[in-house]
Amino acid sequence: FIGEISFIEGGTISATVVAHTDEVAVYQMSRSFVEKLMIENPGLPGRFFKFLALLLADRLQTKKEIHDEKRKSGSTQYIITDKAFRSYFGFIDQEMIILIDLFVSLDDKFPIYGHLFLSQTTICFYSKILGSLKRMVFPITESKIELIDNTKIKLIHTLTNNEFYFSGENFSEFITAYQCQINEIDESGANFDGEMDDLRDDIDWSLFLQGTELKEYNANEVIFQQNQEIRKVFQIVQGSVEVSESTIESPRIVKTLGTGELFGEMDFLQGGPSKVTIKAFQNGTLIYSVSKDFVDQLAAQNAQLPGRFYKFLSASLANRLRK
Repeated sequence: FIGEISFIEGGTISATVVAHTDEVAVYQMSRSFVEKLMIENPGLPGRFFKFLALLLADRLQTKKEIHDEKRKSGSTQYIITDKAFRSYFGFIDQEMIILIDLFVSLDDKFPIYGHLFLSQTTICFYSKILGSLKRMVFPITESKIELIDNTKIKLIHTLTNNEFYFSGENFSEFITAYQCQINEIDESGANFDGEMDDLRDDIDWSLFLQGTELKEYNANEVIFQQNQEIRKVFQIVQGSVEVSESTIESPRIVKTLGTGELFGEMDFLQGGPSKVTIKAFQNGTLIYSVSKDFVDQLAAQNAQLPGRFYKFLSASLANRLRK
């Protein structure tokens, strides 16, 4: 197969492909044709993207076996630049500086973990969990924050009177910075001309997230062992994990993974015993997981949801292949 990564990610093709011999026959499908077919057949996306995900997983495994190079261990921390922040929320052409970045949970039907940002003119919430993207943008001039206690706030969007509750470790610094920005905006007359982007009504994806499990791990606590069969995909919400494998010589650390990163996709797709051991690297490591059994059961209830999930896995594996 060729072109599947560009198909998944979109954009321009990153390589040139030429026929190596005469009379090479190639089947091809356009992205527009596949998208049209998926609309006509809601059950197709699950099968199609599952096939692509398995294809990419096999290719990753082959790549590992060919190169089999040792990776240095190191910590991967959540770091966001002003440029990345602007791209997350569509402020591409605006100068936006992050004043506060807090790890919080949005308290809805179930807690949704993400980051609450305070810039000069906006309050923004960003969460991406197992393919579910939630972005919320509140202009400071249209927002009111009430401190319930140091670990909980209520944010009111004054134009709609919608209320949102966030929980975190300590909001005192956030509240202080927010009050300063309110005063500066009042004095300067500055305003934000964007719109609130609230994706919380994505009901179908909420059904999927209800089948996820959130668990907290302490440092050195094992999440799963090498040779253990586990058909789950995991995503780190906060903290980091250490990936190691046992060899004939001795156990060795392969790498560390940090906030937002996935693991377990290969075992989820291919089955069989895990090739590595993964344990929490620090206390308070929060990890979401979803089992293959749940994804399979969900397919019978809503054929579109597994398709979205496997598309997410395909994109994740494609991104890993590019690195």
